Amino acid sequence: MMMAFDYLDSLRTIEIRIQIKTRQAQHLRDTMSSITAPMDKEQVSHTKNVSAMQDTMAMVLDIEEEISELRNQLTKRRREILIILDQMKPEYASVLSGKFVERRSTKEIGNMLFLSKRQIERRLKDALDAFQLILNDLVEHGDVPWPANKES
Repeated sequence: MMMAFDYLDSLRTIEIRIQIKTRQAQHLRDTMSSITAPMDKEQVSHTKNVSAMQDTMAMVLDIEEEISELRNQLTKRRREILIILDQMKPEYASVLSGKFVERRSTKEIGNMLFLSKRQIERRLKDALDAFQLILNDLVEHGDVPWPANKES
């Protein structure tokens, strides 16, 4: 069964994966700038360095493709979550959106809604329960347009 918290938290997970891949690509770009073929006349063959640069460029392109796929996945997941939030009571949708979509702290959400931390925590629990019911219903009736696994 797909859990509401995990499903909502997948936005954060995907964003972290994008950040990691972006750092990897940047590191490889930095490495590429140091893999320059020597230009002095005594060096006859540049094959080793050229191959290393080509391999690094290929890795950067692969990582950038993965980043693009992750960004598409993130956009799709956000859209799916917003569809469910639109079906919820506004007070529930606002706390879930603040927590999982906007990545705000409980204190920030409380300040925005003029509620105590304890009230926000209670509302978050109730909102997650309501989200879970809608999610279960969508999965049960096959109305869910996305795969029902945690990775997608």
